[in-house]
Amino acid sequence: MKRKRKSTVTAPTKHPRLDAATVSSPPAERDHPVLRCYYSSVLPLRQYVLSKLPSLAKTRKQVLSVAGRGEINNENVEPDELGETLDSLLVGVRDAPSKGEEEARSQELVTFSQQLSESASALAPASFHQSEIVDFVIWLLFKRHAALPKPPHLLCNGFQRASAAGQNGMPLSIAPGIPGLIATHPNSHVETVKNPVWSKLLEMLGEGGDHIMLHLLLDCGIFKPVDSGRGNYVQLSGFPLSSLKSVKDIPKPPHPKSVAQKQTAKGKNKLNKLTDIKFVRSRMLYARPALNPKGNVRFGLGHIRECLSIFLVSRI
Repeated sequence: MKRKRKSTVTAPTKHPRLDAATVSSPPAERDHPVLRCYYSSVLPLRQYVLSKLPSLAKTRKQVLSVAGRGEINNENVEPDELGETLDSLLVGVRDAPSKGEEEARSQELVTFSQQLSESASALAPASFHQSEIVDFVIWLLFKRHAALPKPPHLLCNGFQRASAAGQNGMPLSIAPGIPGLIATHPNSHVETVKNPVWSKLLEMLGEGGDHIMLHLLLDCGIFKPVDSGRGNYVQLSGFPLSSLKSVKDIPKPPHPKSVAQKQTAKGKNKLNKLTDIKFVRSRMLYARPALNPKGNVRFGLGHIRECLSIFLVSRI
């Protein structure tokens, strides 16, 4: 009886797939007590970019979900610096731009590319790198706030219009890549959002990533945690909180009088306002002021009323 030979061919090893079961769910929305007063929603940067990607971009979503976490031994996993940036930074989201605003923004992007040098203008708007996107954001903010000396945006600190700087006698240092603007002093916020980590994030976003980055820098606020303390953040980009209006009223303790008025309203929750008080002119008393012998106005009750009050008190 012949023996069966053992097969020496080993089964091919399967690489781990990036499916929904392997990829961990992104962090949930953060409930920061201060930021929630000025933004409709507060999300980690990873959750924000995942929400902006189209539903059909499943591969990009799976790669971004595990980027920098080291959960899968795969070439798509990025260094920890990118993961720390995606999970530690908070993004405050306000109202999203309308379709008309996005179309106008695309036209302004074409105008900006035409004003650059020939080497930069040869690039299509969709192929803009992170540094060029940040320069376009600064240029667009100065264009939108033409009536102000400087836009109230953190990325615009250290920049000024060339004409205004020449009139004020400031040293002219042309900002490379931003036509019509000069740099008066370095801006650490601009240097941060131009570093290689943000460039790698833009590359991972793929097609349409430039629009996601524009919405992030123009319409949102980015906050970086501070090493000291717990729950402390410093703003990295966006309009300062002091220039924003609160999206919801901060609850105040009820006044004792208002509580008593609510209890005596017989089921009515409406409180009386100052405009509810009615003054009837026909019932208001008009009279000339009483004068003393020197001709000055005499304050208090008149002489007749004083005598009447004394008489009533004596009778009591």
